[in-house]
Amino acid sequence: MPKTLLTFLKILLSVIAALILNGCGLAPPLTTDLEEYASRLARVLDSSFPDVGSDTTLPYPSRQTLFNPLEEAEITLPDFYSIQSCELGTLVAERNTTLGKQQDAAASWVYESALVTALENCVRKLKQTDENPSLANRLDELRAMKATQLQKVWANLIQTSTETRQALSQSKELITAGNNRDAESGINALAWLTTLPDAGNVTSEQINGQLKILESSRIPAKVWKSQKVFSAHLSALNRLLPAPLADINCDNGKASEQAEILRNVFYLFFIERIQPAGSQLNQYMYKLQPTLNTLQASPYLSEAFKDYLTERELEFRQYREVMAEHIGLWQHFLGRCNLSPQAG
Repeated sequence: MPKTLLTFLKILLSVIAALILNGCGLAPPLTTDLEEYASRLARVLDSSFPDVGSDTTLPYPSRQTLFNPLEEAEITLPDFYSIQSCELGTLVAERNTTLGKQQDAAASWVYESALVTALENCVRKLKQTDENPSLANRLDELRAMKATQLQKVWANLIQTSTETRQALSQSKELITAGNNRDAESGINALAWLTTLPDAGNVTSEQINGQLKILESSRIPAKVWKSQKVFSAHLSALNRLLPAPLADINCDNGKASEQAEILRNVFYLFFIERIQPAGSQLNQYMYKLQPTLNTLQASPYLSEAFKDYLTERELEFRQYREVMAEHIGLWQHFLGRCNLSPQAG
């Protein structure tokens, strides 16, 4: 059996073994693929590549930095008795209970949204009857304040709720070329939550349901951590590979045995396993981008939150540049040696 074919079969068997060990035919973790890829290249090139440590920390701003304090609505006792004929009176009384003061982010949004609607209706009723113009004016001022505050309630939900914080900054998993749990549902959930101010009447159960889907998928954090891993490992190879690849003998465009083995490693690890994970990452990021753009444009979200999103966007661009550079490096090598990317 030719030595080149024997080497190729050994690499192929190692790939199959790794897939079996990781169960159910799923691709192994991204870091494992990248580390094994570098290790195989170093072995064929008879080189020693240093270990790459990739910092995947996503430094999400503190809750204190992001939280919008809310101004309490003040209604005097005489005014309170005057609005009992409006739904507003019931809402104010509800808020003053112990349970009303312990609302989660979803319940707070639903309450504040209902309060704005009730204020609008109450002001309209008072103006129609003209029975208490001064109260109508005071409630109209309160309505305007609460309408603005409603946007801050939404901003708090997006920036500081436990579910969104975890979805935007914490994930133990990385992107794979295969199944990424709840990814599409998570993308849709974030989009739904982003457009909540325009959603009309919604329940706290609906909001909490979308928050749980987003928390389960953690797709933004998974994408952003994965692009950090890609950048760290591939940028290291982009620095280490040009010199040894240039030394590979391909006189007159004829590939040497070593060149063919390198091509096989590139095909089995990068083209078959690493690049598909990158393509999946790209698809998710492109689907997230319209929602991220909407968040960036909101005047109610904090600058610290927007800076965090900007950093993730810059890291995505860096990852794309590193990936393109790596592919270009191999295109040059394979072209010089007159080799196709596919293993032979």
